[in-house]
Amino acid sequence: MTALGNAFVKAHGKNIARYHRLLRTRLSDVERNYIESRILEERAALQALATVDDPEPTVDAAVAAHAAVVRVIGIQSRSRSTFNCRVDGI
Repeated sequence: MTALGNAFVKAHGKNIARYHRLLRTRLSDVERNYIESRILEERAALQALATVDDPEPTVDAAVAAHAAVVRVIGIQSRSRSTFNCRVDGI
């Protein structure tokens, strides 16, 4: 993996760590659900990066993979919960 790919992996890893730190604080149920959904999205984005065939992922490829993950997770979370989080403009 190239420096760009490593940077994406590092960024997603730091985001996951930050969300886990937030989960150790006092949060409402809505906030906790949102953070848990973000952790799932970040993990899915890491998985998507790991399955990219291109050894040098571009920013466009990473953004497209992330957008696909957000769409899939958004569809799943709407079907399981009344808490909805929309992501527009990706």
